[in-house]
Amino acid sequence: MNSFLAPIPKIHFDSAIDILKAKDFVLFGSDASEFFNNLETGIKCLIYLSHDQAEPVVLYEAVYQGLVRNAEEMHALEAQGFRPSTAVGEKWGFYWKISEVKKLPQPIELSSIKTKSGKYLKSFPRGPVAVI
Repeated sequence: MNSFLAPIPKIHFDSAIDILKAKDFVLFGSDASEFFNNLETGIKCLIYLSHDQAEPVVLYEAVYQGLVRNAEEMHALEAQGFRPSTAVGEKWGFYWKISEVKKLPQPIELSSIKTKSGKYLKSFPRGPVAVI
């Protein structure tokens, strides 16, 4: 897999951008372990801002840096400020890390993104999706 598409709520993303001004990475929560178990670190993560503010476009890309599964490490990293302040206290099975977030020069329409299965997206994905 070359990259994946991930929905991130705008409120959490805005807070994450502030974190990345001082930290090397930021953490988001997920329960999609079957998906994340198959990812290699260093691949591209395409980001679309989800929830009420959702537009059908990818505006950002980042580098995927792996998972944090250990509960003690998750708690410690949250206490050290690696989670968006808007997401602190949310309960997830694990955290996934991204770094090097960059705004794309041109937005990418979700409908122009091809999934790993070869089909184009027809609607907002409800979670992370492997793309080519």
